[in-house]
Amino acid sequence: MKIETNIILVLLGLSLVTAFSAEPETYYCGGKPADVYFLLDSSTSIWYVDYEKQLQFVSSVIDIFDVGPNRTRIGMGLFSDYFNPQIGFGDYNNKTEINQVILETKQKMGGTNTAVAIREMREGEFNSNVARQDVAHIAIILTDGKSWDPKETAFQAKLTKEKGIYIFAIGIGGDVDTRELRNIASKSENDNAQFVFHVKNFDALDSIKNILAIKTCEVVPKDQPRCATSTKSDIIFALDPLVMGQSRTEIIKEFIANTANQIDMGDSKPIRIGVFTNNCPSSKDIHLNEHGNKFTFIQELRSNNKMTKTHILKRVRRRGFTKANGGRADARRLIVTFVDGPLDNSKDVFLEAERVRKFNMDVFVIAIGNEVKENELRKLASVRPKEHIFRVTSYDNLKISFNDFIDKICEFL
Repeated sequence: MKIETNIILVLLGLSLVTAFSAEPETYYCGGKPADVYFLLDSSTSIWYVDYEKQLQFVSSVIDIFDVGPNRTRIGMGLFSDYFNPQIGFGDYNNKTEINQVILETKQKMGGTNTAVAIREMREGEFNSNVARQDVAHIAIILTDGKSWDPKETAFQAKLTKEKGIYIFAIGIGGDVDTRELRNIASKSENDNAQFVFHVKNFDALDSIKNILAIKTCEVVPKDQPRCATSTKSDIIFALDPLVMGQSRTEIIKEFIANTANQIDMGDSKPIRIGVFTNNCPSSKDIHLNEHGNKFTFIQELRSNNKMTKTHILKRVRRRGFTKANGGRADARRLIVTFVDGPLDNSKDVFLEAERVRKFNMDVFVIAIGNEVKENELRKLASVRPKEHIFRVTSYDNLKISFNDFIDKICEFL
């Protein structure tokens, strides 16, 4: 595939704030902030002189941005046999310090284990406790060759993009597999934007940096969901306000609202979300087809103050995923329920959970606090407890854990 070299990365979420002239150093990027992570190939196949050119290129790109703790933040890591993080978001507050560290970074030689590097970057550097949740997340990956395991590399890139991280892939030299670059990179919805780039050698990197400032504003996501999976999934949250109590139920409802706000949901979207409570009154349920967007869903959820439920798993199994209530035959079926203590009538609950699983419905359990019983959680959740149980230490922690829950769900889908 021929890729034009006169087009450069379109870094999402940033904006050009100063007019440029013939001198490239007279413009820079700022405005809407982002967390931008550079992932650099450090393998033995790269001559040390070319490795230093790679560092110089990254430094020159960083000079374009308006760097600061409340503006654009920069991270950087190397990969060869392993992932070697060098700069984390927030480690340094200005580009002078960042560039000094970058230019002094020693090469870590080895193979090209791109898959592990992408996975550890996603899980560590873009962790919800590190990366800001209200800004664009961008990864820029530079490599000069094929990865050890292209299939695994593509899979780890897929998980990363589904988490809401935009990936730009830059291939350098003649040993690059352009198909693998396309599998790594995000897909463009705008012909003017491009996520895959290929230059003939390390010297050519310098030729593309000046176009960066022109292209930065061409793709700006208005609504960047944290989970942008393409897998059709119907998710029903099962609440038990009679057991949880009003104040705890309100915390759970806010947790669901925050989760919905970070998911690409709606009538025409891959994900639909519903809420089931009690069969009295059934009108308090929110069916999968009631809301065409997240905003009306969240509005109804927050305004509903009388949710109650009994036999909730049975009602979800019988009614929750029917066509009349918005269920889709080709969608995955997920039930999310909350447990904060020992189950009442646990034998009946386990029998119903078993029936639910026989209907190809996955049960996720959010376990709150330290009074839950481990054996009950395992019997209630689907067959892989590690994947289907999400734990928080308290209701206070539940308030701030929705991003981690979204990551868990998104990797499952």
